Amino acid sequence: MDRSDDRGRRGAGGGSHALRGACEEALPGATVVALAGQEESRLGELGRTRGVPNLYNDWQDLVARDDLDFVSIGVPNHLHHPIAIAALASGKQSAGS
Repeated sequence: MDRSDDRGRRGAGGGSHALRGACEEALPGATVVALAGQEESRLGELGRTRGVPNLYNDWQDLVARDDLDFVSIGVPNHLHHPIAIAALASGKQSAGS
C-alpha cells in the first residue's frame, strides 16, 4: 500500500494493546487515529500510552468520522454486526477480531 491509511478501533480491551503495532507492521503507513470504548479510564490510558489522539465512548461517533479508511472491530463476536454494517455503509473497510 503506497498511501497512508487512517484507522479506527472499536473496543478498548486487551486486543487494543497490540493493535497499533500490528496494524503498522502489517500495513506500513497505517496510523491508528481513533479508539472507542465504554471503559473511560481504560480508553484514556490506551489513548495516552499508544498515542491515539481521538477517543470516543460511542462506536457510532468513531464510525461517523469521514477521515477513516478502516475500522477494526474488537468487541465480542455477537456485537460485530451493527458496527461492521455501519462502517461499510459509510464507505469504510472493516474487520473483526
